[in-house]
Amino acid sequence: MEKINESLLLSEEILADIELNRISFEQICLKVSRLGRLLGDSNVIKWIRFEINWYPVDSEWKFTKESYFIAGKYSGRSYFDNVNKGHYLFTETIPQIESTIESAKMELSVAVDPNVSVSSSNPNQHVYSPPWNWTRRIHLNKVIVQNSEKLAKLKHSIHKYVIETNYELKYWNTIYSIFDNLRENTLAKIWTVYPGWLEILSSIYDNLQSENKTDWSNAIHNCRRVLHELSNILYPPSDEEIDIGWWKKLKLNNEKYIARLKQYIKAKSSSETFTNIVWSSLEYIGDRLDAIYVSSTKWSHVLINNKEEAERYVIYTFILLSDILNL
Repeated sequence: MEKINESLLLSEEILADIELNRISFEQICLKVSRLGRLLGDSNVIKWIRFEINWYPVDSEWKFTKESYFIAGKYSGRSYFDNVNKGHYLFTETIPQIESTIESAKMELSVAVDPNVSVSSSNPNQHVYSPPWNWTRRIHLNKVIVQNSEKLAKLKHSIHKYVIETNYELKYWNTIYSIFDNLRENTLAKIWTVYPGWLEILSSIYDNLQSENKTDWSNAIHNCRRVLHELSNILYPPSDEEIDIGWWKKLKLNNEKYIARLKQYIKAKSSSETFTNIVWSSLEYIGDRLDAIYVSSTKWSHVLINNKEEAERYVIYTFILLSDILNL
């Protein structure tokens, strides 16, 4: 979370630097490289290194790897050569381009025509004014325009990357903030109602650090255990029977922990819509947790295919706990 906040602030700073032209583009690129480092994005670090240092080419000015050409195209360095009929990249680095523009501007500032008047007392003598610098000025203006266009393309690509990263960071920052508030509020209530939660939470964490499918399944079993233990506290098992329709009755015994939690929600909630939503979530997650549990007890195939699936069920369970405990 701390790195996301730091990265978000840095991306805002870089955008302001680009849009307000506060610092040189080379310095902006160094900040972008730092942004890539904070985000652990090695591709961005390599890309910026090419932009600042050089694009690796061979003796014939051909790129030594296709990935270098792809990076250059992403930067907007691509152009079509009408003579050779092909797509090429300009390979000048950002410092070289900025230096060329600055040098041309300085030379242009002194490339003025001399303000002199030439005459002769000899009426038969032909005198000439000193040569003008207009051809040099045209050349310098052309250099400035061409290199400014190159720099504008590179700025556009950098700005595009930073603003997309900024939007992504804002999204994740919002998600983390919401979940942090949910976590703090829910954990406090869980520990009050069910002190044994800390031990199970530690077990779930250890299971999810593993690369073993059996451990991922155990994380799911612990989610089932939490819901089961919570139902025993909030709505203890009994011989009570409820009508489930079609002239059928359901006994709220120890195994019917999902049904008992639904009864608890029904008794506590004043919103029919909220009750229906949480009931639906309970049925879905409960059926899934039970299926995985039954599968493991019968030594059949493990139903968890990847760690992300296990992590999702842990999150779903945690959100369910929040909904139930905040009634």
